[in-house]
Amino acid sequence: MDVREYWKKIRAIAAKFDPEALQKDREEDDAVERTHLRRSTKPVWLMSIDNPATGSLAGSVVLMKPYAAAERIFAQTHREATPEEIDVEQLRREKKREEILAEDAASKSKVTTHTHVTVDSGEIAEKVAAAMATQNKPARAQRTPEPAGAVPA
Repeated sequence: MDVREYWKKIRAIAAKFDPEALQKDREEDDAVERTHLRRSTKPVWLMSIDNPATGSLAGSVVLMKPYAAAERIFAQTHREATPEEIDVEQLRREKKREEILAEDAASKSKVTTHTHVTVDSGEIAEKVAAAMATQNKPARAQRTPEPAGAVPA
């Protein structure tokens, strides 16, 4: 299969998820403007399947755009999710959302205290100078400017 055939198959799968976008593409006179299906954001629920060849494991329900979903279905790493699988995933996501909101509310109710320490700026300067002196860095070589018109050796 060549690249053109591959994308033709991907487009055919994606069109099943958003036939309205496909129809809009067909109505466009200019081929450059036929991007409705490729840019479609219509939600597509997929379920991952076991595929040892690709390392895909079964059991994850994901939400994708039609083109991304079509690529996964073509690669045989996912299939379209059943209504029951979608319901279970939506309930799981809602429960997780509520847990996160509860954690956020609990963390906002905690009181945070800050301690301020006042330090003399002269003391800081002395400590920085002492630290730099103990690093034993070799001095940078000073480059002397060459006189104008001189040829480097």
